[in-house]
Amino acid sequence: MRHGMHSVVDWLSFAVWENGVLIRSLSLSPDGGIQENIGKPYDFPARLSGDRSVRRGTGRP
Repeated sequence: MRHGMHSVVDWLSFAVWENGVLIRSLSLSPDGGIQENIGKPYDFPARLSGDRSVRRGTGRP
């Protein structure tokens, strides 16, 4: 797995290869939208969907 992030522009990118074959790749940012979206999206735990607000002062959802 490889990833990159640039916090100044809120850009994120990651890619996963298995045996030299690209399985999943995603690159996105708020201003540029989705630049690359290859492969089947991964399932994430339910706790990551829905309300993801951060309580002021705790740094935790």
